[in-house]
Amino acid sequence: MYLITQKFYTPIDRFINKFRRKGFWLYTGIILFSFGYIIYSLSNLPDIPPEKKRKRKMLPKSTRKEIEQEEEIDLGPSEPAVPLEQSHSNDHVINTWPKRKLFEFLFNEKIYPDVEEDLSLVKKQVIEIFEFKKENGTLDEKYISEL
Repeated sequence: MYLITQKFYTPIDRFINKFRRKGFWLYTGIILFSFGYIIYSLSNLPDIPPEKKRKRKMLPKSTRKEIEQEEEIDLGPSEPAVPLEQSHSNDHVINTWPKRKLFEFLFNEKIYPDVEEDLSLVKKQVIEIFEFKKENGTLDEKYISEL
């Protein structure tokens, strides 16, 4: 027994089918129009200007004179470093400092030794700088109180 089914379209079904067929083309048209508009707007962009070349900064004459008049500051001892064994500094205040304080002192002087560097070499550096600053009177007060 064969059953033959017939489709009965109501006006709502016809409207949905029309919209489905025409909606596909409408959606495709919107996408193509958007793509075309993006291409058009990008083609009208102004050219990217070239990178500016760095100009040599000219200092004012007053600044140049100030630089010329500045005196150079002696940053270290003029004599060669004396080895720790010959300096009779076994009873020096710095020998009682822990490693952390030695590195902190050098850090404040903007000297950055390697962490794995020999401790005696670090102590030599600290003693040299400490003695030099003590002679010139530029030692920080927190270190003077330990003397």
